Amino acid sequence: MKLPHTVEYSFSAALNPPKHVVLTGVLLGTATIAVAILPLFAQSPVKPLATIEADVQAFAIAPDNQIAYAVQRVKRIKKLVVEHDDFWVATIDGKKRKIIDGDKFTPQPFEEPEQLASSPDNNGPAIPGSSSSSSSSSSSSSSSDDSDEKPQKGKKGPKEKKEKAPLPPQHSYQVDTITWSPDSKRLVIKMDTSNMAQPQGSVVQQLDEQQTVRPNTILYLMDSEGRDIPIAGSKTPTIADAFNAAWLADGTTLVYMNRTSGGFAQMMALRPADGKSRVLFDGHLFTAVSWDTKRNQAFALEENTRVVGPPKIVQLDLVAGARKEIATVDEYAGFLSISPSGKKIAYFKDGDTLEVRDIAKPAKVTQVRVAIGEFQWSRDEQRVLLKRGEPAKSADLVWVGLYNNAFDPFFHGLEFHEFEIAPDGETIAVTQPGRRDLTVYRFQ
Repeated sequence: MKLPHTVEYSFSAALNPPKHVVLTGVLLGTATIAVAILPLFAQSPVKPLATIEADVQAFAIAPDNQIAYAVQRVKRIKKLVVEHDDFWVATIDGKKRKIIDGDKFTPQPFEEPEQLASSPDNNGPAIPGSSSSSSSSSSSSSSSDDSDEKPQKGKKGPKEKKEKAPLPPQHSYQVDTITWSPDSKRLVIKMDTSNMAQPQGSVVQQLDEQQTVRPNTILYLMDSEGRDIPIAGSKTPTIADAFNAAWLADGTTLVYMNRTSGGFAQMMALRPADGKSRVLFDGHLFTAVSWDTKRNQAFALEENTRVVGPPKIVQLDLVAGARKEIATVDEYAGFLSISPSGKKIAYFKDGDTLEVRDIAKPAKVTQVRVAIGEFQWSRDEQRVLLKRGEPAKSADLVWVGLYNNAFDPFFHGLEFHEFEIAPDGETIAVTQPGRRDLTVYRFQ
């Protein structure tokens, strides 16, 4: 009896199927494999425009597609470990030139402490608590004592131990961020600097291999050839205790932030040519700023310090000094960003919600559910490229659709340490995890 809707095969037929059945199976299997492999070919990395094999600590792409980058250079001087990064500029196709040699560069001259000041009798620093007169008297007394005791025949007298002068303090710096001016002619470098002093004192005090003296965060101003941009009235082309800086469209005015009490910051402006700095929007404090300096504007999260209330997103005219309230923000988690056209802003409301607002209609909010991280805009402003997690850690990149909830991995999930989309929106530069080689790709 045969069951309905079943096919009956003999055992011998199963072992020796007809040739047309075998051919059909082979074709179907080949087609299945091709369908599975094609997406992998489509997502495979394209040939890079350029690869710079160096330990790149920070980089930035200029509006004209020049790439400025800093290469880590660490060396040991006796017990001190100091860092002097080199500065390079490269074209988008990888032609590069060194503009600053770290071994010959010191952004700030070091003022030695009084106890380490050079003595008049020699070029080395004096030992704390000692002087030329005391050393000479001690040496004369020791020589008189030694003269009374003549060495025995066949034996040499005791050798005089020369006291080694301590190593002069060494300057160390590490580049954090690099920012181009809108005209691609100037740069501002945020770096962490410190003066390293050789350990002195008791054994307990020397347990650390080195001692950091007066750590500081500074902004260093230079042009695209690596030359200092002097600040009138200042001995150095640097600004102390400042961060998040940018050049205005005129290329002669720098805007930056200075920290105040309570974790807030005030906005400053400086013209290096005359050395005059001033507070912008005096009386207003901010917790986040996104610069759009080619239009001489910025968008900021302004804190209400006079009355209890939620912060506000404001639009700031950096030349005229005008201020416009855009929206009140009940929650803010970070990464405020202005779109390339200057018509949209985006930020993370909380750990897994990205909010997008149109400047013309700020009350209309678009929310995207995605994990928090730093991001940059696509050229059409319909999506953002996101690196989830902490900015200092390597992670994969993903394209996030702002209006269609689409999520597309970039380079099929490869991890990168740092990334930047060029201002023209056509290329992207990334650094690899570990030894941070810099690679440039063109978007397809």
